[in-house]
Amino acid sequence: MKKKKNQVISVPTSKSLVKSKTKKTALPTKTKAKTLVKPRSVLPKVISKSTSPVLYFQCMSDCCQKGLKGKKITQIAKHCKTNASTLVIKRTKQIKELKKALSVVSKFTSSLEKALVNH
Repeated sequence: MKKKKNQVISVPTSKSLVKSKTKKTALPTKTKAKTLVKPRSVLPKVISKSTSPVLYFQCMSDCCQKGLKGKKITQIAKHCKTNASTLVIKRTKQIKELKKALSVVSKFTSSLEKALVNH
């Protein structure tokens, strides 16, 4: 078919075409693989950390005195709640070191007093 100069070719549009009805088929759904659950007696027992309110508030006090440093108070509270018992171990080590230092200082002062009295 040759096109003449002022001839218009009509192209069928989607409206003029007859639409055929298609049936929607249900796609099979994916099922999750079931995980095996071990009986509780087989699982290792986790030792729960016992936290006392005194340790928690001591931790909160220390953290607030140091400064929040851009952290929210709720983040610090969660940290203190979970780590209060481990912070006690650090605190007891610090107390032992301070007691050692205090005993060294007291020995030094007693020897200094003896030296001053004798001369």
